[in-house]
Amino acid sequence: MKKDFASHPDLQDAVYWIGARYEWTHGHNHAQQVYEVSVEFDPNSEIAERARISHARTNIKSLIMLMEHRQAKEMIDELLAGFNGRQIPCDELEWIAEMYERVDEVDTTQGMFEQIVRKCPSCSDSYIVAKAHLAKYELFSTIDSGNKVKIQTMLSQMGSELIPSNSSSELMICKTNGVDLYLNTMGQICYYRGCKLKHFGNTKKAIDYFAASISFWERVFTEFPQSSLAPMACFSAASQSAQELADYAKAAEYSQKVVDDWPNYEESPFAQMKTAQYLGKMIEEGLLPVEQTMLAIMDCYRNVVEKYPSSNQAKHAASILEKYKKQ
Repeated sequence: MKKDFASHPDLQDAVYWIGARYEWTHGHNHAQQVYEVSVEFDPNSEIAERARISHARTNIKSLIMLMEHRQAKEMIDELLAGFNGRQIPCDELEWIAEMYERVDEVDTTQGMFEQIVRKCPSCSDSYIVAKAHLAKYELFSTIDSGNKVKIQTMLSQMGSELIPSNSSSELMICKTNGVDLYLNTMGQICYYRGCKLKHFGNTKKAIDYFAASISFWERVFTEFPQSSLAPMACFSAASQSAQELADYAKAAEYSQKVVDDWPNYEESPFAQMKTAQYLGKMIEEGLLPVEQTMLAIMDCYRNVVEKYPSSNQAKHAASILEKYKKQ
């Protein structure tokens, strides 16, 4: 690529985004290598500076995945010191705060999110995400109290403070005021806390957090169906309903809703396959009649083949249909 497009003015930026793509899919080693190449084009450019920061971020993420928290914290401290008093962009502050949280530096994490709220525009994504992270401490305390009424009240009201009092319902549909991002972030926060509790053997408490994450995602796709986050929230709610709560009826309902309401969403073919899987689970548990439900399952596979013929799932769906015909 460097040889074929050496003179192209956007090559350095293009290479950087290849690295970013690897990072998003957790290919941290590949991402670091590509970021290094991006720096080599012009070490003094703004893109090179961004690539260096991204390189450090992927290294920190790798250390956290390996549970090397002390070494990860040292790298975060070193990265912050490297700014030498320069203004740190809001989005960089956001992920640095999240990395501190991963290594259990609670006070530092809270301080950084407070800094984001003070310095970043209230309409920015970083501001909204920081507000969610600062609100989570009260939410955690409420969930841990076990007071079901208080928990449900809090889950239903969080985010309302972001909506101006004079906002009409029509305006809210067109302009979410960041509430959709806030709620989606709260869903992710509760999900990751549930995973952490489950990892350390506190399965009962983990379920409370998984249930809370689903509640937040439900609010995203019901209150803000026009939001770009809605299909992902619905898909996440379906997955966690099945995986963590074994509620296959809700999982099937939500995965099918993804297909019906957002047919062009990139995960819709996979969601249709999951609907079939969840229906199958309900047959196994004696919740649905076999013959009638099998017809619905085959309809799911048929929809994948007909509506998403170029998807990765189409070939597998066609194979299942073929086997069913031969029975």
